[in-house]
Amino acid sequence: MKILIVEDEADILRGIQEVVELCNLPFEKIFAVSNAEEALDLIEEHEPEIIVTDILLPEMTGLDMLEKVRALQVQPKVIVISSYNKFSYAQRSLQLGAVDYILKPIHKDELSEKIKSVYTMVQNEYVNREQVKDQTVYARLGTETLKERFVLGLCLQKTPLQEHIHHRLMVWDLSWMETHSYAVISLSVNKRDIRAKQDKDINLENFAVGNIAEETLRSYQPSVLIRNVHNDWIILASWDPVLSVAHAILERVLKYQKLNLVVGISETMHSFQAVSEAYEQSQMALKLSSLHDNKHIVCFQDIASILNPETGPVNSEWVADCILEGNAYQVEQSVEDIIHRFMLARDVNKPADLSIKCFEWVLEFIQA
Repeated sequence: MKILIVEDEADILRGIQEVVELCNLPFEKIFAVSNAEEALDLIEEHEPEIIVTDILLPEMTGLDMLEKVRALQVQPKVIVISSYNKFSYAQRSLQLGAVDYILKPIHKDELSEKIKSVYTMVQNEYVNREQVKDQTVYARLGTETLKERFVLGLCLQKTPLQEHIHHRLMVWDLSWMETHSYAVISLSVNKRDIRAKQDKDINLENFAVGNIAEETLRSYQPSVLIRNVHNDWIILASWDPVLSVAHAILERVLKYQKLNLVVGISETMHSFQAVSEAYEQSQMALKLSSLHDNKHIVCFQDIASILNPETGPVNSEWVADCILEGNAYQVEQSVEDIIHRFMLARDVNKPADLSIKCFEWVLEFIQA
């Protein structure tokens, strides 16, 4: 906090300055000047929270100075000192924002008490402003948290479009989900990039990825960004082509954070009730991407055939026949299909699990 003293009589100026110093208040700076022009320059540059000024000053009165202070759009607390015991001066001072009025001769104890009182007033106002600011931030964060939980709930469970759901979509600017086609994108940091890192570093990286994704999505609206319980970032985006959204985030994260992301993208959905299905698709595609060495982005439509029950599992004997016939293309496609099926199995969550599955299949193949 800073205080400015404006008094043209040198002895009184020094006396007021001594009183301020004896108050033992933690002022960051105590300014002392003898004229209004110099005072205005200091006020504009340093914005002191408290001003103690005489009315009678050379060239410009203290009251004229206060009028100019109001034009600067600063609101210091002002104590006016005057030799004139006239109500009109006191009234005009209060109209110009003064909080107290002292008559000369100045009594040091009285001035000290008034400065301490005004200091406390400024301090309390500062605390109140910070509390209001904190409450505003907490309210916004609380609203964002409720919004994220709501959207995550839509992802985890099929939800019919009922009246109360429609109302929430309206409140949180998500009504586009009722009328627009959309896709779900799941993002995660490649597990190879987070090995041997501490949890706090991983959390910071995830936070940075979220910030980059949020900033990128400003250019791809309408969309919404949330995070699931696995710390994957989930995007619902009504943007065509949705692949461009994923590429933009992928490139920026690599550029600014030197991190490789893995991405899973659902099929385009045309019904609000399909959010949970789209989320599940994006998570399966993300899993395949995270276990794959060469594919940073996997679209569900490219792997849907693997999950089609009509195709059935690949027969090991049939693969053996293809090898004997020298049908290299069919062998390659079949092995890739088998590995993708293993990747999507519920009990495969890391490369080691996939290795075991592949080893078991090789044994089965040899026996065939």
